[in-house]
Amino acid sequence: MNLFLENYDDNKIIPKFVISTKLTKGYINKILDLIFEIIKNTKFDNYNRLKEIIEREKSKIEDQIKNNGYKVALTRCLSYFNNSGYFNELTENIEYYYFIKNLYDNFDNNKEKIVKNLYKLAELLFNKNNMIINITCENNDFLAIKNNIEKFINLFQDNKILYYNWDFKLKNKKEAILSSSKVQYVIQGYNIKKLGYGWDGKLRVLNKVLSSDYLQNKIRIIGGAYGGFSIISPYGTLLLISFRDPNLYETLSNFTLIPDYLNNFNPTQDEMKRYIIVTIAQLDKPLTPQQKGYLALKNSLEKISYKNILEERLQILNTMKEDIQKMSEIIKNVIKLNNYCVFGNENKINENKQLFENIILPIK
Repeated sequence: MNLFLENYDDNKIIPKFVISTKLTKGYINKILDLIFEIIKNTKFDNYNRLKEIIEREKSKIEDQIKNNGYKVALTRCLSYFNNSGYFNELTENIEYYYFIKNLYDNFDNNKEKIVKNLYKLAELLFNKNNMIINITCENNDFLAIKNNIEKFINLFQDNKILYYNWDFKLKNKKEAILSSSKVQYVIQGYNIKKLGYGWDGKLRVLNKVLSSDYLQNKIRIIGGAYGGFSIISPYGTLLLISFRDPNLYETLSNFTLIPDYLNNFNPTQDEMKRYIIVTIAQLDKPLTPQQKGYLALKNSLEKISYKNILEERLQILNTMKEDIQKMSEIIKNVIKLNNYCVFGNENKINENKQLFENIILPIK
């Protein structure tokens, strides 16, 4: 499942069920036959096999939650303030685990209903009018592939599609997730577009300043965490993060000092240039053909034009230290919302339980 946001707008999320494959030209027919067989002719009413698959999915999600605290905390935190984050929480994180567990625990009583819903879902999903095909290949191979793809498309139904409007009831939270881990993953943030701030390429430079300077020094070097960094994206997401962190309260306290750091931000001209160069370098990494194809699909669905990309790069190149200083207001307004999620050691969290409105028990 991949998620796209039209015009970087969290109110316009576009979830897509994605099937991808790599092949040489001579195998196109065989691959398309296999894909069609899987998505159109799967027999969901083999109850024993279906229950095994649900059990395996439950075990996989349990392992992910226990062993990937960073991803769990990140997805959970994003679900507090982003429609896209809440969607991901429902489809791949703790709430998804509760759904799968309930499905498995009550399978014998509900198996007919489950199978009926799976057939209905497949019929709605795999429809000619709901299909986008993205091809990355040599120019000389395209015509032959295109002809086979057109035959493949005509095998599907041509029903009218009604798309759901994803508008979740979001709520700020101060939440902790207990685990047997000896370290914490502390994540605090918000969607700055919901605070009235627009996207600007200069925010990418701010991201580099925070990640390579303040958070690196305060959270990793002084605090002893494995990593400290931020995420600031065109979708509006701004996150402050500690990774494999022995601390909890101290880290949240260090986050509150970021506005003061930015107010006093005074790099030399060469230091400012380095921040900009590293920011541009992250955007202009070499891409494989597969990555180029996916990026083209992403930009098409999200309606991001070449003009948008150039404008952002110019904003980055023209970033001044005064621009970074002014962004202290953004960080201040994000922090005062007290919107955070911590995945970590049970004893450490209980020692600081006054910081949380909700504590989630370990997954067993």
